[in-house]
Amino acid sequence: MSAIGIRLRAPGARLRARGLVWLVARQHRAALWAGLAVVVAIAAYIVWQRAGMVGYARAHDVQGCADWSWKRLCHGREISPDTGTTPMAEALGHLGDTYRTPLLNTGRLLIALPVLIGVFIGAPLFARELETGTHQMVWTQSVGRTRWLIAKLALPLVAVTAGTAVLAALYTWWWRVARVPFQDIAWGTAVPFDATGPAAVALAPLSFLLGAAAGLLLRRTLPAMMVALGATAGVQYGLGALRPHLMTPRTILAEADASGEYTTTPFRSSSTRGVAWATAI
Repeated sequence: MSAIGIRLRAPGARLRARGLVWLVARQHRAALWAGLAVVVAIAAYIVWQRAGMVGYARAHDVQGCADWSWKRLCHGREISPDTGTTPMAEALGHLGDTYRTPLLNTGRLLIALPVLIGVFIGAPLFARELETGTHQMVWTQSVGRTRWLIAKLALPLVAVTAGTAVLAALYTWWWRVARVPFQDIAWGTAVPFDATGPAAVALAPLSFLLGAAAGLLLRRTLPAMMVALGATAGVQYGLGALRPHLMTPRTILAEADASGEYTTTPFRSSSTRGVAWATAI
């Protein structure tokens, strides 16, 4: 029990985890397998939805088009004329009705994952052992507290970070296709911002460590879970409130034309995030 890491057996023999790493893996094998199943299921769903969305857009020649384009054109064809409708407008409408809700709901699920990780993985990690006293048996086997702490944190932390990184990468892959037809979904909102890129990857380890710290301090599983829930939700709420103040502001000018409607034309802003909208006055 005093060794940690991997020990080589006879030449040609398989590697076998020993020591604290083996003990932690055995203790959390059910959670690791369950987490792997969740990651595989969500990843498969994202790939399936994206493939269906891209296939439908290509089949109806609406890839790269939005149903509210200011030019009202898609690949040189009219999208939404003033009277009646067109096959292209119907195709874009079906695209939004079919894939917009799954895109948003999947993003919300990915945002909820860090909370679940902090509450059900991070908080009980130390609190359960400290509450039941099983940690004392490990400390009597020539294992220091520092090594015990590192071994207990390392494997779950690596698994949590790797799993969320895979899901964030896949969701970002889906979002890059969906952001053109679904331009009404602002990039800076919680979905997709907190479900894509480094924000999604960072939130999960942060929540896990907050839960683990609560377990170490409180030494009770249920209070630690409650603290982890409040802390993670507070961090997400605070970041959501702070985000608009960190984004480049844009000014939109509007004036009604003779028909009483607002006409807009795009202009290139100083921001690097593409096209803003202004009104011809």
